[in-house]
Amino acid sequence: MWGLELWWFLFSQPKAQKTESQQGIQSLNITVDGGYEPSLIVVQSGQLVRLNFLRKDPNSCLEKVLFPDFQIAQDLPLNQSV
Repeated sequence: MWGLELWWFLFSQPKAQKTESQQGIQSLNITVDGGYEPSLIVVQSGQLVRLNFLRKDPNSCLEKVLFPDFQIAQDLPLNQSV
């Protein structure tokens, strides 16, 4: 089991996705289901960003998303876009 976990964190390649910009706001939908999909996002500097999280995994470790640099801690209710 540890070998699989080690491979996942060291060698799996994140899938990147660019945001779509509408009215000056970059927006992206992120699915939370055993991890974050996409796991890597690309945004333009200096523009507003809206990340929409949809949690599908009932695991308690995915109940909250944290952005410590921005002092953001947001609860992620199951099957609701936040």
